[in-house]
Amino acid sequence: LPGVYTSYDYGSPIRETRQLSDKYDELKRQNMFIRSSPEFRKTDWIGDSSTGIAGVTISNKEVFGTLLTNPDSGTNFLVVRQNDSTSTGSVTFKVTMPTLEGLITIPFITDTIALDGRQSKIIVTDYHFGTQGGLLYTTTSIFFAGKIGDRDVVFLHGSSTQSHEFAFFMPRGVQFSSSLSSASNIRVSSTSRKGTVSVLAGVVGLVTVVDTESLLILYSDDVTAATFWAPPIRNETPNTIKGLENFWQFGTNTTVLVGGPYLVRNASIADGVLALRGDLNASALLTVFAPPDVVEVTWNGEPVDTMGHGSGMLQAHVASSAHLQSGISLPELTDWKYADSLPEIKRDFDDSEWVVANKTSTNLNVKPLFGDGRVLYGCDYGYCENNVLWRGHFNATGSETAVNLTIYGGEFFAASVWINDKFAGTVYSQEEGANQLFTFPEGSVVAGQDNVVTVLQDNMGLDEDENEKSTRGIAGFDLIGGGNFTTWRVQGKLGGYLNYPDKVRGLLNEGGLYGERQGWHLPGFDTSSWESRDLSEGLPNGGAGVGFFVTTFDLDLPTGMDIQLSFQFEPFNEQPYRALLFVNGWQYGKRVANAGPQTRFPVPQGILEYNGKNTVAVALWALEDTEIFPMLQLSIDGVFDGGVGPIATVAPTYSEVRG
Repeated sequence: LPGVYTSYDYGSPIRETRQLSDKYDELKRQNMFIRSSPEFRKTDWIGDSSTGIAGVTISNKEVFGTLLTNPDSGTNFLVVRQNDSTSTGSVTFKVTMPTLEGLITIPFITDTIALDGRQSKIIVTDYHFGTQGGLLYTTTSIFFAGKIGDRDVVFLHGSSTQSHEFAFFMPRGVQFSSSLSSASNIRVSSTSRKGTVSVLAGVVGLVTVVDTESLLILYSDDVTAATFWAPPIRNETPNTIKGLENFWQFGTNTTVLVGGPYLVRNASIADGVLALRGDLNASALLTVFAPPDVVEVTWNGEPVDTMGHGSGMLQAHVASSAHLQSGISLPELTDWKYADSLPEIKRDFDDSEWVVANKTSTNLNVKPLFGDGRVLYGCDYGYCENNVLWRGHFNATGSETAVNLTIYGGEFFAASVWINDKFAGTVYSQEEGANQLFTFPEGSVVAGQDNVVTVLQDNMGLDEDENEKSTRGIAGFDLIGGGNFTTWRVQGKLGGYLNYPDKVRGLLNEGGLYGERQGWHLPGFDTSSWESRDLSEGLPNGGAGVGFFVTTFDLDLPTGMDIQLSFQFEPFNEQPYRALLFVNGWQYGKRVANAGPQTRFPVPQGILEYNGKNTVAVALWALEDTEIFPMLQLSIDGVFDGGVGPIATVAPTYSEVRG
């Protein structure tokens, strides 16, 4: 997709390195609310602030509300935000809403509800959870609601800089008394059937608000809530769908709450033992809410000393060895082998096996702009991906001085042009396409003979607009000074769109560079006859062209950890080159060194062999007649205790792919 770089990491809740971002915390809180709230998953739109909402009054006109109601249970979900979605200021308000007890104004005890900046909230009334649990209303967010063992459990959370309030119903026959101090920032008032809880600003950490044999109410700040996990626990029932035994709702509704660790991957319960598997980025205090028959906890297969706090709460310290990062050594990337990867610029290069580009019609939206009507778009000849080469032949009169080309490659593309073996220039563009006049160097045209204009262009990806038919190729061509092109030929990746040989690595892995077509990037290709040349030295002639650099290295990394690795180019974007990074045959990065911004390319275990030999190849495209000095090293992004265990490396060799 043009307009972005190799990584979508800047918008991802799980980073390309596999680390969890702050966005992940927010998405987890939302996911847990939706998972815990079947009443929210079936709602009718009742109205909003622009249409009016019957029975709902918001005291501040700067607040916009939308009411959703479950038609079966009557549960109301009022989604509120600021009217001005760009505002970074704060507003406060009260709201009157219908409930089982009639119209009430919320909050009842604390002053107001606050919205800070672009924050939104869901104010809930008549909410049901577990067997008997219920909330009359809440201005807090709901993290978890359901059953753990035989208890109804609800876990609420809110910003530590704001006040919050909720009212809950007590199960019949249960007497309630709060153990919270009257001087604390959480205060409870109650009757025989209902409790009202006000949370003042400043509450940080986990607080047990109600703890009885049949009801557990927890509250924390938003940050603490995000440290909790509720892994599905396999517990088959007659309603379990075969094959989905470990999936929430479809296979199981059994869970526990686990707070503290960086990641909980899965959990199971057997014979009173809760077995947890997950990752640690630091030593942590596990806080577990589980059925009362759980008396022991293991972490990644190892027993941990637990402290019981009654009513199904267990705590345990788990130690991390992530500090061992300092003891992990990575090899330097040395002993590079080099070969030229652009023989196509030679006038006598044999392109007779290339596809003749002689079509005169296309389904793409941009029709040929000028020339003789021939269509020179890669996709029309089966080459829709990555680099594509064009060779235009003409019988020279000697008066030809330049070629005028309009080339489309997608935003931030580049294309380099040669006349015979002489460099004529490179065009860059932040737009979809660009027009440029490429002047022929003096003496480059040979009169009375066949001459060749070679165009190397990259494809920055296809757009995804509605009815999109992205133009990628040469939209216009014209020889300046007389003469016409007799033949155009095109070459993309080996085998084209359908017949490419590497079906394991897939359609997008390779392009049309000579080295790619020859399989130089694949592990096991014999480079023993190649020139020894360090990647940092760039191309031998110090000018424009393409070269392949290949080396191997060994890794021997400790097990029982998630060790996150990246390939790091020089951390600045000032050199006129592009590079494709291949790791064990997989294309894992496209470096645009004169634009950036990406200089670091994460590569996971399974592509990398963590305990054995690895092959790395760099296809280096120098865009100008100037020296370039790329740098590349292997580096650690993070080390976490845990991981997923052994991972098989999938890296078909040259002989397996190319025979």
